[in-house]
Amino acid sequence: MTAPQPAPSADAPRGAAFRPHERLRRKRDFDAAYAQGRKRRDDTLLLVVRPNGLPHSRLGVVVSKKAHGKRAVDRNRVKRVVREAFRLHKHALRGGLDIVCIPHAPRRGPVTCQAVARSLLRLVGRPSQVTTDH
Repeated sequence: MTAPQPAPSADAPRGAAFRPHERLRRKRDFDAAYAQGRKRRDDTLLLVVRPNGLPHSRLGVVVSKKAHGKRAVDRNRVKRVVREAFRLHKHALRGGLDIVCIPHAPRRGPVTCQAVARSLLRLVGRPSQVTTDH
């Protein structure tokens, strides 16, 4: 018997899953983003953004022990929150980008999905707001 699936969020469009092709996984993808990407930051996130030549954006999340604690459970929670914010708002972000997301150490309480989503939209921008030239 399978576990019941959670109801989709009211904010996300139908079918807004975080698919495997939308993830940065390989070291060479992260290295290319660090080498060729542009850094953008605010109080919540540091993003490294670079064009990927694909019709969709891909997300990679890096969470340090120094900023988010030595317990893996704490770091994994931060990664889940960042991935959820991306999943819910990817339809509003510009496509064709590799995004490496590095959350800052929280200053006031835990990292929230709303704060991450606000930062993603502000830093990556909507399709008409971002230029990808260097």
